[in-house]
Amino acid sequence: MGSQPPAAAAAGSAPPRALDAAAVRQVLPHGEEAVLVDHVPWLEPGREAIGVLRPLGELRTGVPRPPDGTVPPLLLLEAAAQLAGLVIAPLAGPLAGPIPAWLAGARDFRFPAPAPAGLPLTACVRIERRVGRLVYAHARCHAGATVCAEGTVMVAVVPGEG
Repeated sequence: MGSQPPAAAAAGSAPPRALDAAAVRQVLPHGEEAVLVDHVPWLEPGREAIGVLRPLGELRTGVPRPPDGTVPPLLLLEAAAQLAGLVIAPLAGPLAGPIPAWLAGARDFRFPAPAPAGLPLTACVRIERRVGRLVYAHARCHAGATVCAEGTVMVAVVPGEG
């Protein structure tokens, strides 16, 4: 899974679509300052997406900033979970409002390189499997061309929320 869209959608699958910033904010249940995904140029609902992240080094999220000026790893993990939520949102119904899902955990998530504040940040997410209400998604975040975060996020679909 790279930072470029897959070469082609699988035969017979729905064509990919995009979400602009307004659509992202409509679907994610976070407040304005806590939405970390700016827009999604490639989305295959229920399967995978590529998202462009907001400039995380400039947001006032309340997450302490490292003294070296890099993006806090916790924000990269949360951004990956938000993108995973956008991928699974159609599984919970039409994209008409906040998704009923929460970050439930992370597995084998690593941060191989720092993400300097100010570099363009992207995230790629591919759904691996779903077990009951828990969705496992492989995520990778890039700062420019460098992988700065990678692993599995677990998102719980919460009935009756949203």
